[in-house]
Amino acid sequence: MVSTVAALLMTPFAIWSTRTGVKNLCIYAPVLWAALAAYIVVVIPRAGPHGPIGLFVLGIAGSVLLGFVPPAK
Repeated sequence: MVSTVAALLMTPFAIWSTRTGVKNLCIYAPVLWAALAAYIVVVIPRAGPHGPIGLFVLGIAGSVLLGFVPPAK
């Protein structure tokens, strides 16, 4: 249930971040995925029950940053 709510809340940010174009997504999306994977492996085991909240915030922040990247030409 919580993951469904998180997905619904993140959808507008994900749609907005794709406006930069496919070329930028191919460059920056792997970096964001690596940051999220590192967070999952390193921080969540130490943070306990509050770790997934930080992951949600990190995902939103990455999507917002990706949305501010100028479109590739």
